[in-house]
Amino acid sequence: MKDITQWDTAFVRALDRIPPVLRHPGFRFCTIIRGSKFPDHSWTKVNYEYDHPKIAGYLYNHQNYGVLTGYNDLIVLDVDEPRLWES
Repeated sequence: MKDITQWDTAFVRALDRIPPVLRHPGFRFCTIIRGSKFPDHSWTKVNYEYDHPKIAGYLYNHQNYGVLTGYNDLIVLDVDEPRLWES
C-alpha cells in the first residue's frame, strides 16, 4: 500500500468504497466514464492499484471504478439474481 498518511482523510474514506477483499496488491482498477458503465478508453494501458491517488480522486468525486479481471488470477462473478447463485 502506498503511504497515504499525508492524504486528506476524505480521500482515505473514499477508498473504503472498494471492498476489503479487493484491496490486494496486484489487483487492478480502471476509471469509469461518468454516467456510464464503460471504462475509460485507455483502460488496457492505464489502470491502477486500489490505493492509487487517481482512483481515490475518482471515488472522492463520487465517480465509479471498474475491477479488471485476469490480474493475479482475479475472477469476478457478477450475479444480480439471487436464484442464479445456486446454479
